[in-house]
Amino acid sequence: MGGRGSKEMYKIQKLSRYRRCANSILQLSNAKNFHPIYLNAELQITQDKKNKFMPFFMKKVAEVLQENPEFKILNSVLGRSWWRSRAVLFNDLSFSIAVHKEFEGESVVIIYVLHEVMKKTLGQIEEEYKKLSAMPIEEFPLFIKLKKLFSVPIWLHHPIFTLWAVLFPRDYISYGSMGLSNLGEGSVQSFFPSTSKTLIMGLGGMREKEGNLILTLNMVFNHYVVDGRICSRFMERIKAKIEA
Repeated sequence: MGGRGSKEMYKIQKLSRYRRCANSILQLSNAKNFHPIYLNAELQITQDKKNKFMPFFMKKVAEVLQENPEFKILNSVLGRSWWRSRAVLFNDLSFSIAVHKEFEGESVVIIYVLHEVMKKTLGQIEEEYKKLSAMPIEEFPLFIKLKKLFSVPIWLHHPIFTLWAVLFPRDYISYGSMGLSNLGEGSVQSFFPSTSKTLIMGLGGMREKEGNLILTLNMVFNHYVVDGRICSRFMERIKAKIEA
């Protein structure tokens, strides 16, 4: 219990309206559908891949999925309700990419979905990914949806989501089939992002070692859908592709 004057030792700050709405979505989508397990491995890449590594990485993941049908289950989302559980498997790879943007003086993360990675060439992926850095947050499709909640009180978020789920089928396509987050450069190597999908990958900060670049591939998968063995094989195939 704080004594007299204890409020002088701290300040209560209200979360921004963006973060309040984003937190509601995370809580309502992840609460009962995700049991996370974590893996990571070190990747070695050449200097020429440094500036365009994200598009290169996405294309190589798509190639691994195309060449190995056993991994199709990883390109999925768990659809769960009180009467059934089912995995929604996608025919193509759509990456939900975490992008850092400024909004109302705060650094926030917004998701951009890069669709049909299997069908696109590396050049097409590079071009679309490049546009993200210049795109204002107001133009992100997910932000346009999220903005509608800004004027709604938090206590109404849950009933609105519940009613929406009953009246309309879940929009799986708009939210992507696999998650991807990237720290860029820096000394932090291991981090484990959250997701509502079966699998999300996080790329740690790049560092130099003996003339090459080293970074850590972190993987979080949903144990409700898959086990560690298939995920470790998937990670090994990606590592082999990247380092070939």
